[in-house]
Amino acid sequence: MSAFFCYLKARRDSLKKEQPSLSNTQIVSKMTEEWKALSEKEKEIYNKSAAKEKERYVKEKKEYEEKKKKAPKVEKPKEKVSPKKSPKKVKKVKKVAKKPSKKVAKKKVKKSK
Repeated sequence: MSAFFCYLKARRDSLKKEQPSLSNTQIVSKMTEEWKALSEKEKEIYNKSAAKEKERYVKEKKEYEEKKKKAPKVEKPKEKVSPKKSPKKVKKVKKVAKKPSKKVAKKKVKKSK
């Protein structure tokens, strides 16, 4: 987390209490203006907080990577598909009852006479 985000985290609740009618967008805009107006001495608190957050992140990342290295890799067995019997894609076709054409109907009538 950067110093700015540490400031946002610390200031958001108190700003909401001071001005409850502000939307989230307005709150962030207001805090951004306040951050820009702060002196370097006032920002020092948040810079220290950001440095602590970075140390925590680096430590947790290192622990995660060590844990990941120690964990055995598990590979799933692959399905063997012979080249001769590879699965084929099957198209789904809607079966629609066809009406007999007039020619077919006439031929059937003539044959029966």
